[in-house]
Amino acid sequence: MRNLLFLFFLLIRFSFTAQGNLQFNQVLILDGNTSTPTYTVPAGKVWKVESATISSINGYLALSINGSAASILQVVNGGNNLPYWIPAGTLVGFYIASVGKVSIIEFNVIP
Repeated sequence: MRNLLFLFFLLIRFSFTAQGNLQFNQVLILDGNTSTPTYTVPAGKVWKVESATISSINGYLALSINGSAASILQVVNGGNNLPYWIPAGTLVGFYIASVGKVSIIEFNVIP
């Protein structure tokens, strides 16, 4: 009975393991402005948007994911949905009312 119980807990433990690991790669500081520069998350990487600096006190950051915009940071109301994770192969644009920088941590996905 003891061995059966041990086997049961062992199976449960291994059924909840992650599909991969993340390894720190680099920190990126990307430009954002009203012309919405776009970037593509490289294959085998994942981005974590950490913060944004905006030159206007009433500014905001709109994140464009594969052409669809979503406001993730609004300075005027203090709203903040950061950090924001972006998977490999995603086309990303940062529209910032005026000018600003976006701080991103890039991770390698290790299978």
